[in-house]
Amino acid sequence: MDYGEKLIDDNFFIIDSNNLKTVKNKFYGFSIEDNNIVSKENIDKHSLNGSGAYINVKVNEEEIIIEQDLIGSYGLYYYERNNYFAISNSFIKLSEYLKKNEKLSLNKDYANAFLFSGLASYAFEETLINEIKFIDRNIKIIIKKNEKKIIFDKIDYGLNSVDLDSKEGIEILDDWYFKWVENIRTLKKKTNNIAIDLSGGYDTRVLAALWLTANIDINKLYIYTIEKDLRRFNEDYEIASKIGKEFGFELNKNVMDIEEERFRNPLTPIDISFYSKLTFHKQMYFRFHKTNKEFYSLSGYAGESIRGYPNESLEKYEKGTVFRSGHKNQYLLDSSKLIFEKAKNKLIKDFNITNSKKIAELMYKEIRIRHHYGKSIVEHFLANEYILTPFIDLNLQKLKINSEKCDDNNLLIALIYLRYCPKLLDFKFEGGRYISDEVIKYAKEINKKYPFVKKEYEFISGPEIKNIKTDKIYSKDNEKENFSVEYLKNVFYTSKFKNAFTKLYPIDFYYEIVDIIENHNYHPLLHLFSAMAIIKINDDINSNPYNLNEWLKNFIENRNDNFNPVKKLESYKNNKSRIDIINLGNKTNSVEIIEDKPTFSRYEYPKYLKKENSSGTVLETSVDEINFKIKCINNGTVKIYLKDINHKEKKNIKNIEYYSVLINNKEYLNENLICSFKKPYLIEKEVKDNEIIDVKIKWKGINNDDNNKKEKETDKNNDKLKNKIKKVFVNFFK
Repeated sequence: MDYGEKLIDDNFFIIDSNNLKTVKNKFYGFSIEDNNIVSKENIDKHSLNGSGAYINVKVNEEEIIIEQDLIGSYGLYYYERNNYFAISNSFIKLSEYLKKNEKLSLNKDYANAFLFSGLASYAFEETLINEIKFIDRNIKIIIKKNEKKIIFDKIDYGLNSVDLDSKEGIEILDDWYFKWVENIRTLKKKTNNIAIDLSGGYDTRVLAALWLTANIDINKLYIYTIEKDLRRFNEDYEIASKIGKEFGFELNKNVMDIEEERFRNPLTPIDISFYSKLTFHKQMYFRFHKTNKEFYSLSGYAGESIRGYPNESLEKYEKGTVFRSGHKNQYLLDSSKLIFEKAKNKLIKDFNITNSKKIAELMYKEIRIRHHYGKSIVEHFLANEYILTPFIDLNLQKLKINSEKCDDNNLLIALIYLRYCPKLLDFKFEGGRYISDEVIKYAKEINKKYPFVKKEYEFISGPEIKNIKTDKIYSKDNEKENFSVEYLKNVFYTSKFKNAFTKLYPIDFYYEIVDIIENHNYHPLLHLFSAMAIIKINDDINSNPYNLNEWLKNFIENRNDNFNPVKKLESYKNNKSRIDIINLGNKTNSVEIIEDKPTFSRYEYPKYLKKENSSGTVLETSVDEINFKIKCINNGTVKIYLKDINHKEKKNIKNIEYYSVLINNKEYLNENLICSFKKPYLIEKEVKDNEIIDVKIKWKGINNDDNNKKEKETDKNNDKLKNKIKKVFVNFFK
């Protein structure tokens, strides 16, 4: 068995009602208990309280018990039909397992919402397969083996329930502080392989209050700050540098005694990322190496959870998530709204909360943190990096983040700074953020009421620094042109993948993703991953016999070398028809677009087409033969404007020639028409309420000098691309 396959098999399980007798005790992942890293080697000596990223499967004569960490980092995925059930900690693994014998169906609304969404899914219990459910993070599963019965036991962790301004609250906070200080000291005693993030923000500075006061040699820590960021200026680095100067440590100096071994199978990094997070998360942190020793990263993951993020109304939060993923396409937007609505309603029911800001906060905590941080922790763990996250700790999560006398969401972090390392408040925060004087004053009052009692720790230096191979830290060594990225791009660029994708979505969507891959700097494969997730699951559902590696290789081995979407990209961006449709009558007049198969990349009801006595829609597509239906709301006059898209940068350009418009099988064009954005052709038709109009339109793009020039430029670039592709595949198939 290949190492990558063994890695996946060792870390992801399938338990179904047919194999209950063969299930054995097994611990997946890691936890932090009693100042120790708990793993499968020493789990028998420790209890679990939610810290870390783990699934614990315990078996006795009558039961199988499945426990998960506080945020459900791996995730548990559940399928049930009649008397059969199956559970896994990998959605892809479960999909591949079930496709052999079970009938599955694609959750098209989830797929639509995920396709152009931001960082991660915002579904709560839904997945890409209608029949597979994502189990809540606070569920312990109990399986009665003899009865083949499954019980979902809900755990009440008492999160966000204890007042800060109370003896109990302060005792819980101090317990959290001492636990993590002693965790850090225990690690430092045995290794220098500890990496710590430090930025100019709130979260990593909270962590600094732990390691700066642990009485350890901080110059034997790798303290990492991004010097240049694609999204921000270097303010983080400037602030972190000032903190370093004050406390006497150097940034970005590697002290770790580790060696890196590149995975022998180049598909192993893809396996690690895809089996742990594909279909839920859209940034893959491909790990090209596995280290010869464990190393630890103290991270600010989920720091938002203790400062009331996103701290905005549910409506604003919805607008920032749903409308972003709607992508000016009503078909996608409708699905996105539905997925968001289902998640919201489930959380309202489960937590019995109606406050708008609290619901938005819940959606972030219960959904986003799991998908974004939890799955990333698992992904890193599979390459031997342990991400330690003091924010995902039961003690800290039990505390309220504010008080009746001070409802500011920064109260808890202000209390941490003031109580454990007040010097950290002498430095500004990035982005102009600040903690108000009123919050600082109230935090001081709490500290005065409940004085902090320090523990005297002996100084720990840790092992000698030796065998440093590079100034780069392994966990931050992201190669821009790595094999995984090139390989997946070239899967996506096959005609076979394009054909599979366009059976579900407009071809324009495919070329929009190509455009992002080629021209965006920040995570350019974001939407490639969602497209790949959708097609992988759709293929699984349709009895595709391949596992993940075989599925990917199948595209490559059957690729059409003559197909190059990069070459065709410019023509698809420039040659689009645009159709504006208005129903003129009274203020309630409107139209609805009905499609058997989605065709339009842009499909929206913009405000500028909503006038006092009408409402309309804008349609754009690269498909040169369009067939759709218009449902008319109220009696009126439907106006159809045939246009070119708005080429804002090139005035008077004309790319579109319409040569047939059939409305209810009647031809409305007597001659071919060349149309521009500013000079459209108008077709009018009187309609009645609820009347449905069948529309068929044919058009073609006009080649102009500008487009020809771009084609030639693309041909030159295409030669470079082909050489790069050849190099990638030659290396892979050696």
